[in-house]
Amino acid sequence: MEELGQQHQTRQFYRGINTLRKGFKPRLKICKSKNRDIITEKDDILNRWKDHFHELLNSMEYENEPSIMQDANDIKEEDSLPTV
Repeated sequence: MEELGQQHQTRQFYRGINTLRKGFKPRLKICKSKNRDIITEKDDILNRWKDHFHELLNSMEYENEPSIMQDANDIKEEDSLPTV
């Protein structure tokens, strides 16, 4: 550490200081399956996230709701003009 400070390698010096100060913090790599079981295998976790986002982004829940965008033919002339 002293060598880094004397060699003006500031970035490496402070990285070393932060590593010593913070210490080792293990990360938990777990996830829950659809049926609430704990998953610990990396491939199973990745597949679960893939399935989750696929369901989230391809949800059929909003398919029957009216669209924000309307056809020009569906708008009546009196509806298209602003009122005061």
